Amino acid sequence: MSWQIVRLADVQATPWRNGGGVTRELAVWPSVDDWVWRMSVAEVDKSGPFSRFDGIERWFAVLAGAGVQLNVAGQDQRLTAGDPRFTLMVRPPPIASCWRARRKISI
Repeated sequence: MSWQIVRLADVQATPWRNGGGVTRELAVWPSVDDWVWRMSVAEVDKSGPFSRFDGIERWFAVLAGAGVQLNVAGQDQRLTAGDPRFTLMVRPPPIASCWRARRKISI
């Protein structure tokens, strides 16, 4: 295994489907199209729904800026750059098959 330095400025930004920001994927495993692990950096431009990744544990941290306010299950959670990471786990629906568990669904 060899290490590769990935600079944020060198990674193509992917616009969100809802138009609220962009994401830059820094690392994915095992592949971009069917990942089980991903590290990305997002720029949030406006308020909107938080995309679901059913069955995926998400670690959310603010790197810079004024911070964000998440509403998770009716509870507001304000995060700033000085706060520890916030962990979010969305369980898949009981009838979801494993291969669909990572599909993006707006909530």
